[in-house]
Amino acid sequence: MLAHYFKIATRNLLKYKQQTAISIVGLAIGFTCFALSMLWIRYEMGYDNFHEGAERIFVVRTEDKMSNDGLSLVTPSPLAAYLQETFPEIEYACNIIGYKNEIKYNGTIYPVFQFAADSVSMHIFPIQVIQGNFNFITNKGEIALTEEMAEKLFGKENPIGKTVRMSGKDISVCAVVKSWGKHSNLPFDIISANDQYPYWSASGWQTFIRLREKTDKHL
Repeated sequence: MLAHYFKIATRNLLKYKQQTAISIVGLAIGFTCFALSMLWIRYEMGYDNFHEGAERIFVVRTEDKMSNDGLSLVTPSPLAAYLQETFPEIEYACNIIGYKNEIKYNGTIYPVFQFAADSVSMHIFPIQVIQGNFNFITNKGEIALTEEMAEKLFGKENPIGKTVRMSGKDISVCAVVKSWGKHSNLPFDIISANDQYPYWSASGWQTFIRLREKTDKHL
């Protein structure tokens, strides 16, 4: 019976060659587009999923009638502390800023992406220190470099204690840290301490929260 069905199908395919060719090409294109779409979705959904409790980490957005979608990523400085003190469901809340900057060393200027963090940020987005110490979180006069950035600036020399010029100031390198790579919404070349102000009028930060385990995030 199967042989009979196969014989009929073959005859129909050979009889309607043009329609068969169009169907096969269309099916191939459809499968190819589907496969590429799934790969792209998987890649996009993979951003920052290497952080512990990534499914519980959220960025806080504020209402902004001036923006196209009515929301803004810019938040006031005191917001993170207020959220953590007010809502017991929030395990950690932090303020960070990410922006482009420049480092000058030995007369050469290097473009960098700077990640300014507070102490709570290290609980939500842990940083692995390879060499040095964590002074860059509290001391505005010190920074941490990724391995790649340290090698670009100093080659094989020990970067700890080296001085670079950044934002018109001499800054000391106190640590070398492991990079998160490019598959992150917060890629960085350097990490520095974040300014904190008690005024709600002081805006310019991004606020991230991590909920406690088993918290219903749909409430």
